Amino acid sequence: MKKLLSKSLWTATRKESVSTIPLNHHVESDVTVIGGGITGLTTAIHLRGAGLGVTVLEAGEIGWGGSGRNGGHFNPGWKIDPLEIIARHGKKKGEKIITMVDGACDLVAEMVHQYSIDCEMVRNGYVQAAVGRRDTALLQEKVRQWSVRGAPIEFLDKKKIQQILGTEYYTSALMDLRGGKLQPLSYVCGLARAAMQSGRDCPSISLAIQMRRFRVLVNHCTRLHGRAGQTAYV
Repeated sequence: MKKLLSKSLWTATRKESVSTIPLNHHVESDVTVIGGGITGLTTAIHLRGAGLGVTVLEAGEIGWGGSGRNGGHFNPGWKIDPLEIIARHGKKKGEKIITMVDGACDLVAEMVHQYSIDCEMVRNGYVQAAVGRRDTALLQEKVRQWSVRGAPIEFLDKKKIQQILGTEYYTSALMDLRGGKLQPLSYVCGLARAAMQSGRDCPSISLAIQMRRFRVLVNHCTRLHGRAGQTAYV
């Protein structure tokens, strides 16, 4: 049985839903993406843009998992800052990761605008607050590292953060204008709708749901087996 979304604020206020069909026949494609959430659908859309045939496999209703249940914030940055990224991964790979992290929120906004997804997106910044000297020092260093890379990020002292949040609890904070919020279920449904639309140069993506088991034949030599609700990686 297909996993259905339970009642929530997001299901009550979403702007669109997507109809899909169970996979009950043989499908051939260049790439199979297992999981029809935000990551899987975004990947599928970009692969299609590169001229590849894509099939997306999803065990439940679109948005059933974390993609349709989260808080709706798209926040910039990683847990670790640019200098530590480079220290861990080296200069060449580290810079690629930093570029990816820096542009992640822009990518979300681009997908919303390009595919006309009605998900109530607002980009009015992201506030990360701190309590105490140690956390304040960590935020100051984060602001310093991203500022030298041109990120629209600002350190806020106790007085400024009190004006924004209306509380004296926090010692300091940072404001990063790359961040924003959206209705996550509307967003993932919009991605699914965009994925299944065919264009002049881009065929539609096959999106199948309600699977108990699946088998993927890769290059006619490797088989991936799984059950609904599991994820398999190639």
